[in-house]
Amino acid sequence: MALAMILPVVAAVALGFSLVTTSHALPRRPGHLGSPPQSVPADTAACTSRSPATPFVGVAVNPPVKPAVAEFKNAVKVRPGLVELYLAFGSSFRASSAGQVVESGAMPLVQINLYNVHVADIAAGKWDHYLRRFAASVRAFKCQVALSLGHEMNGIWYPWGYSHLKPSVFVSAWRHIVDVFRSQQAGNVTWVWTVNVRSRWSPSPVDWWPGSSYVDWIGIDGYYRTKRQTYNSMFAPTVRIVRGLSSTKPAFIAETAVSPSALPSAQLQDLFSSVRMNHLTGFVWFNVVAKDDWLVQDDPAVQRVFGKDAGRYFGISGTP
Repeated sequence: MALAMILPVVAAVALGFSLVTTSHALPRRPGHLGSPPQSVPADTAACTSRSPATPFVGVAVNPPVKPAVAEFKNAVKVRPGLVELYLAFGSSFRASSAGQVVESGAMPLVQINLYNVHVADIAAGKWDHYLRRFAASVRAFKCQVALSLGHEMNGIWYPWGYSHLKPSVFVSAWRHIVDVFRSQQAGNVTWVWTVNVRSRWSPSPVDWWPGSSYVDWIGIDGYYRTKRQTYNSMFAPTVRIVRGLSSTKPAFIAETAVSPSALPSAQLQDLFSSVRMNHLTGFVWFNVVAKDDWLVQDDPAVQRVFGKDAGRYFGISGTP
């Protein structure tokens, strides 16, 4: 998520899946192995599907994962089909957190943020030892995991993004990471290319496209921050762009929420109905306090209509 629209976010995650910390740790050396691979979740029987049923409602959370997902579900009476987690590059795959997602009946999506690393070094193979270790951990997890690398790379606020890093370097690093995972036979990975909606601070994402053979799903991030914003004004132009890159890849809104200062009832209806009408596979609600409070449990207006719209437009019945 773009925590500020102009200034870049500087953050690193040292432990577990987390959005930001105040630690400004030095980069690890490329050979760093992190902690040993964690065991496969006990309930591997939950791995019954390669992806959530569509259209789905997802949720992005900070740890601890299990209570965070439960709070969201209880607030909106909808069981998420996808749960989005955040991890800093150089950290180990957290099978325990991903396992809690699987046990909740959802698929984990891990956004790997490229903090504290020279992206060109990834492309040059200097982090291959770490990548092979990470890939082995994901493979051992067995359940399907969606991975996204350096999301919102077409925005100006992240160090791996527009105006900070050449798109060609980002593309080379993306392809190299995917190639390493494939060489390690980590076949339970769904690769998600996640861009920001086109705006004055984020140009068309075309230059960052790694190619259809390196992407499984396409994610688009955007937030209803003002009363004037609609799906057509915010998401539609970028949806047209990414469908021009690939008309066959499933596309979804990978991060969104409605500001309390906007029009929660009308804009939630706009979100649900437009996702359905435009054949997107779903959306992920950013249920995190980050600059703004996007928590549904703190917004009664959102709670009142969320479950109703999920049933009306997505056919998702209320979940106690």
